[in-house]
Amino acid sequence: MKKQLQKFLPLIVGLIVLVLLVSVRAWRLSIMPADGRWPNVAGGTYSTPVMKNGVNYFVPPDELYDNGMGKDGIPALNAPVYVSVATADEVLDDTVEGLDVEVDGQHRFYSFQILSWHQIVNDKFGNRELLVSYSPLCGSAVVYDRVVEDGVTRNFGDNGQVYNNCPVFYDSTTTNLWDQASGALVAGHDHATSLTRYSSVVMTWDAWKKANPNGEALSTETGFVRDYRRHPYGNYEKNTSLFFPVNKTDTRLGSKDVVQDFQFGETHVGATAKFLSFVKEPNYFSAEAGFGQADYVAFVSEHNQVHLFNRTIGDRTLTFIKENGETKDKETDSRWTPEGLCIKGKLKGKQLAEIFPSARYFAFAYVSHFPTAKLLGDEMFDQANIPAPTPAPTEINVGF
Repeated sequence: MKKQLQKFLPLIVGLIVLVLLVSVRAWRLSIMPADGRWPNVAGGTYSTPVMKNGVNYFVPPDELYDNGMGKDGIPALNAPVYVSVATADEVLDDTVEGLDVEVDGQHRFYSFQILSWHQIVNDKFGNRELLVSYSPLCGSAVVYDRVVEDGVTRNFGDNGQVYNNCPVFYDSTTTNLWDQASGALVAGHDHATSLTRYSSVVMTWDAWKKANPNGEALSTETGFVRDYRRHPYGNYEKNTSLFFPVNKTDTRLGSKDVVQDFQFGETHVGATAKFLSFVKEPNYFSAEAGFGQADYVAFVSEHNQVHLFNRTIGDRTLTFIKENGETKDKETDSRWTPEGLCIKGKLKGKQLAEIFPSARYFAFAYVSHFPTAKLLGDEMFDQANIPAPTPAPTEINVGF
């Protein structure tokens, strides 16, 4: 009996291996379409991750593309230096945009002309550990808390990959990968989680320095040799070309139209100047968009930057109208800037409060990362009345 068993042992082992291989193949086919591609979630994330090479992926792994720069090829700023408004004013043009970040009443300005070369600032600002991020490829300007669910402060770097053209970051504490646009976990060994967004506002240097004369700005003394007067991606922001594929689009929007995202819990609402230009009365009741019971108003700046404010000051809810190119309120006839500051009238010096954490994106990046978001004014948008855009030159110069 023993000899017979030994005789058939190779056959038995072979059959077991064959069964295992067939089982694995069947399991793989059960979670993959017939064409062999990983499940596509149109810019969202998997509720149950898929595994590849022992790593959990929360987005389709074949939609992660190498950016050609390699890991840390775009260097993060881990020891940022800050200067006064007067010093920064010597090198920043008034029209330069950047992120305004406030902690305990103190404000910092992070210029895009610096962030375009680094994308990441691992910052400590007052009592907050913050990840200040910007992607020139996606126009995505987002600030996150660097303290994740486990209470550990993470340092982030560029992983040399993109998802829907937006950077994929790694953190030095784990092997986890993170999506810059949404803060969601892209891949790793942890359960599904996301970084917590910290509120920020995109402003021009001119508007910011007037509002924050005692603030400080990110210095060009970064420790890296870069020409911060030059944009590393040339005329990329002014044309329709993209470097990498995206998995969702909205034909009503130009790829580089700017969308401001406002987040309340799991709800995302986008505001774009193209849609809001069709709205005659700039007041919205928030219940329509899932923002609870507060009243809010959307202002559009000269650079098509949308700001969303609570329109109640004290016990008075203001009603805003446009008149002769100015924004005023009916109740006091005061004049307001697109940044929510009253500059003339009975309420001069009053500031409307931004009501929810916000972030800015190019339209293609927004609709691909937040496919279920509502766009304010989309029900009033008449695409037939929009002239076709004039194609811009498509040549792009990358200058790292």
